[in-house]
Amino acid sequence: MKIEFNENELKSLVRLVYLADFVVDMGSDELEEGDYANFQDVINKIYRIVGNSSLHDMVEHVGGDEYEASETLLADPELDAIIENFENNSFWDRLAEMLVMRDVVEEIPGDEYSKIKPAKRAAIIDDHFKSYFQEFEKHGVTRLRIVGW
Repeated sequence: MKIEFNENELKSLVRLVYLADFVVDMGSDELEEGDYANFQDVINKIYRIVGNSSLHDMVEHVGGDEYEASETLLADPELDAIIENFENNSFWDRLAEMLVMRDVVEEIPGDEYSKIKPAKRAAIIDDHFKSYFQEFEKHGVTRLRIVGW
C-alpha cells in the first residue's frame, strides 16, 4: 500500500499523530502492552517519514530508527490549545460523571434502581448531569468541599 501526501497534508498528519500520541499516553495503562507498542511503532514510522521530508524540523531523530516530536511541534500554540481544551473538558466530564454516579447510588438503592426502566434511569442521570454542569459553569469547583476535613 502506498499513500501520498502533499506537504500541507503531511503537516496535518504529523500534528494529528502528535495529538493521538498524547491521548494514547494519557490512557496507556488501559491498553494491552502489544497494542501500545503497535501504536508507538506507527507513530515512530510517521515521524520517520516526516524526518525525511521538508518538514523535518517537526520531529527529532533520537538514534537508530527512532524519532520523536521536536521542540517546534511541542511548542505549537494551536496544539497546546487543543490539548488544554481536551484536558479541561475531560476533567469536567469525568468529575460530573463520578458525582452523578455517587448521587444516584446514594438516592436510589440498587434493587430499586434495577427496577427503573432504562429511559427513566437515563432521565435521572441526565438531570443530575445538567445540575452539575450548571454548577460548574457558575462556580467551577469553589463550592465543592470534602466533608469532614
